[in-house]
Amino acid sequence: MGKSRAGHGIAVKLEVAKRHGFDGIELVMECLESHSESEKFASHKSRADRLRAAALDIRKSASALSLDIVTLNPFGAFDGLAKEEDVEVRLQEAELRLQICQVLQAPILQLASCIYPLQKHLTADPLKIAANLKRLGLLAQKYNIIVAFEGVAWVIDVNTWQQVRDILGHVDLPNVRHCIDTFHIAAKEAGDPFNLSSPVKADGVARLRNSMAEFSRTVKHPGRVGEARYAILGQGGKTLFYILG
Repeated sequence: MGKSRAGHGIAVKLEVAKRHGFDGIELVMECLESHSESEKFASHKSRADRLRAAALDIRKSASALSLDIVTLNPFGAFDGLAKEEDVEVRLQEAELRLQICQVLQAPILQLASCIYPLQKHLTADPLKIAANLKRLGLLAQKYNIIVAFEGVAWVIDVNTWQQVRDILGHVDLPNVRHCIDTFHIAAKEAGDPFNLSSPVKADGVARLRNSMAEFSRTVKHPGRVGEARYAILGQGGKTLFYILG
């Protein structure tokens, strides 16, 4: 519904979501950061206090419109960190995000595999990534929050839902779940971003169907490790959210 930095404030977005029949929203961190920078929260001196106050304000506005806040998104630059000091720094930020989730009454913190600063030491080792996620998941348990891990199509390492599924098998925590995003799955399986005249691969639809068939065989069962908790159905800039049980 537009970038906050382009003048699209969160209050207007909430009203638009309600007007178009949505029951809940994903709150993007950029929207929260932008809202926290308004004069309304100038008396709060620290970034953390401004974010908490802004989160409470957003929750009240959403509640007045009978909108749930489904998730806070994204928390990133974390899963592939190799150095302990880098992991610790991001876990400090993660704890703030989890506290914000509590204020928002949002049950999910969305973790995206993502692009990192070039100076960071990274690893593609799924066991190390799983160990990082386990630490985040244990921290999230203190706040009764679910961490939903999403593979982003354009990143270097964890860019498929299958990789996410396998990593979550090593995490083995009930509150670290799988975020399925059809935009990223379609982009990875069917898309050809380097072909302007034919942006869908010749076998793209078949690949996508096969991928979804594999997903239904391997991730659908309630209670299994890596169970899907959160699905995003995305098409052409439109996004619908479904919470899976």
